[in-house]
Amino acid sequence: MSAAVVFVQVGRTISCSEDSDGEGLTCQDRDSCPFAEELSRIKLTVYFRTNYLLEDYTITPFYIREIVKPDKIDITKVEGNTFQWGYPATWSRPCPYFPLTFRVKVVQHEASCDSKEKVFISETNINATEFTVRSSYKKYCFCLGAKDDLVDSQWSQWTRYEVKNKPNKH
Repeated sequence: MSAAVVFVQVGRTISCSEDSDGEGLTCQDRDSCPFAEELSRIKLTVYFRTNYLLEDYTITPFYIREIVKPDKIDITKVEGNTFQWGYPATWSRPCPYFPLTFRVKVVQHEASCDSKEKVFISETNINATEFTVRSSYKKYCFCLGAKDDLVDSQWSQWTRYEVKNKPNKH
C-alpha cells in the first residue's frame, strides 16, 4: 500500500512541492535573505493519504541554521606535509560573513577519521584554510571537516587524504 502527499502546511513564506519521483519534498523560502537573522522557527506538517486513511505528521519546529551542514571539503593543494583547501562551492558567500570552522585530525594510514585510537594529532579546530602536519610519520591520513562558525551546527563528513612519504635516501 503506497501513500500520497495531499497537502503540505508550512509556517513563514515557504512553498513546498513534491519531488517528481514522489520520494521527497523540495521547499523554498521565497522571502528569505541569507544575511538576515531568522526570527521564527519553521513548522512543517505533511498530510498523507492512503486508500482509506488520512494521516498528518508534524516535524518539531526548527531554524534553518540548526540543520545546515557544509558539504565535504576539497583539499586543493598538498605540498609535503602542508595541506590547503577552500570553502565548498555550495556554501554561502561572502566567506567572511558566513565563516566556517575547520577541524583537522591525523590518524594512522589504515585508520578511519572517526577512530579514537591510532591518532597522531587529535581533533584541532582552526579558522585557517591551511595546515602543516609537523611530524616524522611516513604514512598517515589527514582528516578535514567543517561546520558553521557562528552557530552550533553539524560537522561535514570527513575528507580523508592518505599520505605515503618515501624515506630519504643517503
